[in-house]
Amino acid sequence: MARKIAITGNIGTGKSTVTAFFKELGLPVINADEIVHDLMKPHSHTWKILFEHFGSIILGKKDHISGENLARIIFSDKEEKRFLEKLLHPKVKEEIEIEISKLTKHNAKSVIIEVPLLFEVGWEDLMDVVIVVTCEKDEQLKRCKNKFAWDEETLKLAMDSQIPMGQKIDSADYTIDNSASIDKTQKQVEKLINKLGEL
Repeated sequence: MARKIAITGNIGTGKSTVTAFFKELGLPVINADEIVHDLMKPHSHTWKILFEHFGSIILGKKDHISGENLARIIFSDKEEKRFLEKLLHPKVKEEIEIEISKLTKHNAKSVIIEVPLLFEVGWEDLMDVVIVVTCEKDEQLKRCKNKFAWDEETLKLAMDSQIPMGQKIDSADYTIDNSASIDKTQKQVEKLINKLGEL
C-alpha cells in the first residue's frame, strides 16, 4: 500500500498551495474537498438528501449548493453539523480509500491526501505522515476574506469550529509555515520532501 501523507491545517492557512508544490514535484494527490464537491453536484444522490433536509435555502446559482449558506447553518447548529458529517464523512473516506488503492496498483510509493478536517474527523491515525500547514492569524483571516464571499459572522463561526492550530501542530509529524513568501514555502516543501525520501 502506498504511504499516506496527509496535509491539513486550519481554514485559510494555504493547504492547497502546499499540496500544489508536492504535486509539481511528482507526488499524486487526493483532495478531500474535491471529493465533497463531486458528491454534492446538482441533482446527485447526496445533493438530493441535502436538499430534502435543508431545503432551497442552501442553493445558489444553477442549483449548486452554496457553501456560505450551508456553512451558516451548520456552524451555528451542532445537530445540523452532525447530520452533514454523518452523511459526508463515510463517503469521503470510502472515495479516498478507493483512490489510494488505484494509485497503489499503479506503483505509487506515496500519495498526498489533502484533508482540511483531518483531526476534527479523527482520521490522523489512518495516515502514515501528517503535515500541518500554518500561518499567522492575521494572514489567515486576510486569506479567508479573499477566498470566501462569506460575511464576518459565518467566517468567524467556521474558524472557531476548528481545533486550535497549536493542538494540530503538537499532533503533527511535520509543519510548514506558510506565513511568508511563496518561495519560502516552496523551499520548506522541497526540504521536507527530501527528508521523506520522495526525491
